[in-house]
Amino acid sequence: MAEKIYYKIKGLNFNKFLSLLKNENIEIFEFQKLDYNLFCLAINSYNKKTFLKICKKMNYTLCQNLKNSNKLKTKIAFFMGIIFISFILLFSSNLVFKVKILGLENLTEREVLSVLNTNGFSTGKQKNSYNLNDLEIVLKSNLEKVSFVSCVIVGSTLVINIHEKIDNGTQNLNFATIFAPYDLILESVELKSGTLVANVGQTVKKGEAIVEPYIYYKDGTKLNVEANAKITAYVELASTLTYLETHIEKVRTGNKATNTHFSLCGINLGESGKEPNFENYEIETFDNYPFKNFILPFKKTIVTYYELTEKKVYIPFNSAMQNLIEKNKNLLYNNIIKETKEAKNIEYFSTINTENDVYFLTTYLKATITF
Repeated sequence: MAEKIYYKIKGLNFNKFLSLLKNENIEIFEFQKLDYNLFCLAINSYNKKTFLKICKKMNYTLCQNLKNSNKLKTKIAFFMGIIFISFILLFSSNLVFKVKILGLENLTEREVLSVLNTNGFSTGKQKNSYNLNDLEIVLKSNLEKVSFVSCVIVGSTLVINIHEKIDNGTQNLNFATIFAPYDLILESVELKSGTLVANVGQTVKKGEAIVEPYIYYKDGTKLNVEANAKITAYVELASTLTYLETHIEKVRTGNKATNTHFSLCGINLGESGKEPNFENYEIETFDNYPFKNFILPFKKTIVTYYELTEKKVYIPFNSAMQNLIEKNKNLLYNNIIKETKEAKNIEYFSTINTENDVYFLTTYLKATITF
């Protein structure tokens, strides 16, 4: 659709004027007569040149109508509005509008905000006006319950992470160093509190420190904290068993002695039977509750003593090897589980050495551990 141009025209002999427009196929729109010699109308923009020639021929006085001026003003206002909004957005993106406080337990958000406002760290200011180092010192010095503070500005939000002091009257913390439980290679350390004193990728010997129970503030103050970290490392452990194919074992002779103990609610009621007179024996114990259906805590303990004698036994190493390997594996697995939270990618392999008819079976464990 063609754009329309609006004119206010002053002149006489309007019928001749209309006839000239008609001869040139110029359409008129929104005609309005204001006075006997004054009227308004609109034409298509592509007829402008011809229209002006006719007006000149008729000796008309004309001016462009205010509607066009209003459109121009609207466009200018719209453009200026965009510039203004862009300026506001650019300006506001450099301001801090919100405060987010993390780590509060005993302190309240109101207490922290009060310290901010009192010391000139309120919202609505430009980001570069916030000295975060000074802010951390202000919070630490004005809030007695705070032991550590870190501040950062994310977008338009001031994020304050607070660590409160721990009440040693209610919690017993172990301010102990985290040591390497084995010779290991550090793969990753997720430090929660304390100071990391070993580097990722470094080989750390058993008993060497990985995380110390303290931190240093920016002002050089040292604070004792609990050493806390999630540590992942690669380890290799080994266990060796010595085996003789001909060895002495203790076996049961078939002789035994039985002794029965009676108790009620943990009180000894006596015993029957006899003590063994064997030099070597092993014991088996069995507890019985004869009146458990009557809810009586009466207990009968039967102790059996089996006589043992020494016997020379020959078992080839090849027959015992698999049992020895499984025993080594169990020893290694129990050792590593005792000191870690998680062990994965566990691999085993074994080697055999002999010397003077003595077999030395060594099993190795490789794993990634978390502790």
